[in-house]
Amino acid sequence: MSLIGVPLIVCAVLATVAVLAATILVWNRWGRLRFVLRPFGVLLTEALLVVSVGLVVNRSEQFYPTWESLGQSSKSVGTTYVVNAGGLDAWLRDHGSDVSDQGSAFPWQAAGWADWHLAGEPLVFTPAGYLAHTGWRYPTVLVLDDGKHGWTTASETAAARGAGGPVVVVFVRTTPATTPETLTSVLPAALAHDLRVTDKRWSLVAPAAEAALADKIVNAAPGRFPTLALVKPTAAAGRTPPAGGPKKPVKPPVKPPAKPPVKPPAKAPAKKPPAKPNTASKPNRPTTATALPVGIITTTVVETAFTAGTADPAGAADRSGLAAALQWACSQTPPPLAASTPAATSLPVYHSPHHAKHPEPNGSEAPKPRGGKHVTR
Repeated sequence: MSLIGVPLIVCAVLATVAVLAATILVWNRWGRLRFVLRPFGVLLTEALLVVSVGLVVNRSEQFYPTWESLGQSSKSVGTTYVVNAGGLDAWLRDHGSDVSDQGSAFPWQAAGWADWHLAGEPLVFTPAGYLAHTGWRYPTVLVLDDGKHGWTTASETAAARGAGGPVVVVFVRTTPATTPETLTSVLPAALAHDLRVTDKRWSLVAPAAEAALADKIVNAAPGRFPTLALVKPTAAAGRTPPAGGPKKPVKPPVKPPAKPPVKPPAKAPAKKPPAKPNTASKPNRPTTATALPVGIITTTVVETAFTAGTADPAGAADRSGLAAALQWACSQTPPPLAASTPAATSLPVYHSPHHAKHPEPNGSEAPKPRGGKHVTR
């Protein structure tokens, strides 16, 4: 008989009614024995009434759904949920040189990433202390790169390292064939298999040119991406500053212009009303391309003129729009979840039919981790 089943509740109610009826029947009977049966019947009726009400409440609130949960000890201390190691944790421990100090960035070759229609393999940055806290699961910041801002591996790594948040950052180079389903379902599933990440409350960073794709991603998974940051370039963005840093232009001395011959003003067309402003020619473009779900937090970061180019000066990564967007996105993510937090039940489980060994590094070229079923555990 189930602890939250209707038959148990019916039996408790019937027992309460039966004991109450028996107490009433013996109230004035059996001589002196009634002085013992009266309080006993009243107390037993009250106890059965409390049990009946408790069973009804337990069925509604699901405090103890099974008899096993009712008998569990409450004296357990420490970790109550197990956090499984990521598929690349062992690889990072063997090849990561600065994970414990500043964080590590590496090209990520997840299982089936070639079918994601990207311009190249994603770049993944793991925060400092990722391997030290083996029981933590980290939020993620997904960065879309359309290849038009001049973001390099070095600038992206520097921006992620200076973001100041314990988050996993994934940089993906998108193409016109990249679909929102890939970035909201396939990529998060592969990342959850290879690294210890959460499945909710990520942040999304994208250039303004990819606002349409970013909006589709947020609409497809609002619980996974509740925050969005857009990086908007300026008209002068992408110019390389002169040597020694940007200099202020020197204005030539202003000379009074020679007085031109006076000409009669041109006659304006007679009796024509003023032309109405053409609002369709210069629309007020919104920050995003489509309407976002209620509760989504967005921001726009404008690139400066001398930090968006490929030849950024020293320290320019700290002042770039990507770095500012990453800092804001990291501030919107929750802290890492400790091992005592229940693991997400929606994360998929990968079954590897075989394992492949990673090739040894050839010369100075660092080995590239391959996630999914290619990871050696």
